[in-house]
Amino acid sequence: MRELTIILLVWLSLVACSSTSNQAPVVSLSQLNLPQPEHHLGAEIPSLRQIFTLPDSAKKLLDDQFSRYAIDQDRVLDEFRHWMSSPEGFYVEYDNQTTFTVTQTFEERAGNCLSYSILTHAFADYLNLKAYFLEPDVPLFWQMQETFETIGDHINVYVRLPYDREKVFGPTGFIIDFSENDRFKYAKRYELSKEDIVGSFYHNRAAEALAQGDLPLAYSFAFHALNNKPQASKSYSLIGIVLRRMGNVELAEQAYNIGMQLDSMDPVLLNNLVYFYRSEERHYDALLLDLRLEQIQLESPFVIARSAEESFKDGSYKESLKQYNRAIRRADYIHNFYFGKARALLQLGEYDEAMEALMKAQELSTTREQNSKYGGKIAALNRLM
Repeated sequence: MRELTIILLVWLSLVACSSTSNQAPVVSLSQLNLPQPEHHLGAEIPSLRQIFTLPDSAKKLLDDQFSRYAIDQDRVLDEFRHWMSSPEGFYVEYDNQTTFTVTQTFEERAGNCLSYSILTHAFADYLNLKAYFLEPDVPLFWQMQETFETIGDHINVYVRLPYDREKVFGPTGFIIDFSENDRFKYAKRYELSKEDIVGSFYHNRAAEALAQGDLPLAYSFAFHALNNKPQASKSYSLIGIVLRRMGNVELAEQAYNIGMQLDSMDPVLLNNLVYFYRSEERHYDALLLDLRLEQIQLESPFVIARSAEESFKDGSYKESLKQYNRAIRRADYIHNFYFGKARALLQLGEYDEAMEALMKAQELSTTREQNSKYGGKIAALNRLM
């Protein structure tokens, strides 16, 4: 596995270790003299309203599906639960390549976890149901893009009847979740605001633009993410990444330092700053932050997977298999790990187990392209068996 540039972004607010101070200081955006972005809010950068607004075609579909139950909100809730969670209901194909607005997700019938949650929330609003964005309290998970890594967590939506009472996450409501992973559905969870979701949307879009090499667009989304949540350390980490890529090293370091004022133990920020120092050949500064990372004991499953790949390249297939199994125990929802496991098993002559691992990789794939690729490998292995 080639060495990857570490870019650690989040979909949602991380449950990071607390900083050394009891309360983070309030910082001002005026501390950063940021250039104005090329892309503007409401035009190329979707506003909150544009992200959440249902198209007329979606409203018509909802009317056709649920208007007959309008006088019975309990029935609407039950029917909506079935419609959003059953195979014969509203189907969206999981595809992690792009974060979509409500309109885009509805028209494409595809999207990632965040896109699907935004659409679900908009559906519930239109049906006069009460909906909340939730962040399950589960360990951080890591994802791999083509040229960088991300760290993020999960989001789902809780829907209940619209009674005027305090929020109760109880048996009368239900959770709509894009993942089949039970740890996401039943974990302790925290409510997120629409502003939190907008910030996550901008972070995702910035990461996607970086992956495509579109630095002006990545900067625009990072700029608006920072304006959306100027007291979030992850926002300074994000814009620091983009600024360094654009060659503005001094301003990038200023952004990182402001982020450190807000949370000096944010593992996302620390990892990015370590990479920044190393790229500037400031190895002593990088070493100090590495020691701080050890203090919070953040262990990426991808570190384990890299070790597995190195063992594979060295021909140590049993050790590679052992490390891939360890990575899977820490993050059993990453398709790449099962693919690596399958490769090790093939070298060991364990064809049946390799087929199992390949099928699991296909099941967990996050894009249609990946799903097709794994399907081809499964077919090829079938011909060998």
